[in-house]
Amino acid sequence: MIIPVTMAIVYQVIPKEIQAFAISLWGLAASLAPAFGPTISGWLLQSFAWQWLFIMNIPIGIIAIFLVAKYIPYYRLNIPKSFDFLGFITVIIGSASLLLAFGQGHSWGWGSDKIVGLFIVGSISLILFIVRELTASTPLLNIRVFRNGRYTLSIITNILTISLYAGTLLAPVFLQKVQSVTAMDTGLLLLPSS
Repeated sequence: MIIPVTMAIVYQVIPKEIQAFAISLWGLAASLAPAFGPTISGWLLQSFAWQWLFIMNIPIGIIAIFLVAKYIPYYRLNIPKSFDFLGFITVIIGSASLLLAFGQGHSWGWGSDKIVGLFIVGSISLILFIVRELTASTPLLNIRVFRNGRYTLSIITNILTISLYAGTLLAPVFLQKVQSVTAMDTGLLLLPSS
């Protein structure tokens, strides 16, 4: 979600004359993060405790909050007059049921009554959610934006891009659990491919 949000901020806040320069800086940061992130995190894991992966983000977050408050203008957004509680309940039930079914399918058995029931409940709940959001006056999620072909294509492209990063998740697990490589060496092995 960071990628489309930051791109929108760049195009809304940065003057048109220097938007190309701002996007190039954004691209540099987006390119260097996957390259150096695994190596730095490997060093942190080997030298310190795993908690430092989260602790190190606290000062960065504080600085980011300060910079956003100072440099990003405040936009007053329209706040819906009512909360779509029915839509909220259906999406929670649907998502939780499907996540539980996919998460426990291997241990409970894919053909078991529990898993089949969870898939049925999850699918029906998500269908009810979609119907509710298309008919509600103030929907929880405006699904009508998918009528815009470019937007729909960008979402599909983002899903494909996310699936390409699955190897980035699985490679360190394989290297450390199966090959018994240290965290630092795993980070160094991932550096050239990034």
